[in-house]
This record gives sequence, C-alpha cells and structure tokens, in this order.
Amino acid sequence: MDHFGRLDLLVNSAGFGARGAVTDSDPEDWERMVDLNLKAVLRMSHAALPHLLRAAHEGPRGVADLVTVSSVAGRVPRKDNSVYSATKHAVCSFSEALRQEVTGRQVRVGLVEPGMTSTEMKESSRATPAPVRHPSAPARQGAAAPAARRGAGCRCRRARR
Repeated sequence: MDHFGRLDLLVNSAGFGARGAVTDSDPEDWERMVDLNLKAVLRMSHAALPHLLRAAHEGPRGVADLVTVSSVAGRVPRKDNSVYSATKHAVCSFSEALRQEVTGRQVRVGLVEPGMTSTEMKESSRATPAPVRHPSAPARQGAAAPAARRGAGCRCRRARR
C-alpha cells in the first residue's frame, strides 16, 4: 500500500492437498489443508476488502476485483479426497456469500475452479489421482479425458459488480 497507494486486485491462489481415505490420513494434513485452502482465503480477503472497496470508489478504474482460485473438487468430490474437497467447497460458499455482500459496491468477486492440472501440488500428492472428466464434458463410455485435456476445462463464475 505504501508503494503503490491502493489495492485494485487480490488473487487468492495457494493450496495444499493430501490424498487418502479419512481413516488412513493424517489429521495434521487436514489442519494444513484447512489453514492454507480456507483460512488463508478468509484472512487475505478480510485484510484486502477495505482497500478494494476504497479503490473501487476512489480509483480511476471505478471497480476492484477479488479472485479466488479454488478447485472443481469443491463441487465434484472424489474418493480419497474428502478433506481437500471440503475445504474447496467452503471456499466456493464463502466466495458466493462475499459476492452477495459487496454486490453494488463495485467490487467484483470471482471464483475460478480448474480441474486436475499439472502443478507441483499434483506431483507431490501421495497417490496417483483417478482419471478426471470435467463435469461439463460429454460422457464417453469407459474412458477418461486424455492427459493433454486434463485441466483444460475450468469452471469460472462470472464476476458481478
């Protein structure tokens, strides 16, 4: 704030996932997922919102943006992914409620929900994930999306003012 004078955009984009059945997983991993996937989004959004509201009303753009990168896992839970999916579902609910709170105040709240993508998080997961088919993709009998298409689809919520 001291250097640029205002905050026009916040992108919440951090995450941690540990795959495993609830009975076999480590509750410390659950805490880490809740802390990073959910609490960090809540805290960053809370800290940024007053600045975004000010920038929307006083800045030259007349609007500010708060974008959160979540996961399609929040809408389509999978076996051995329950806690991760729960944190991403909570982020989706929070983002929608926040969007409703700031509607009409020139702060757009957006949510991006990509499918499985090739990232460090995916590479470090404990188990090989099941093949992914984006929920909006047409069903193919017995086939998953080819690897080149994984992560190509993403669910994006339209940001509203």
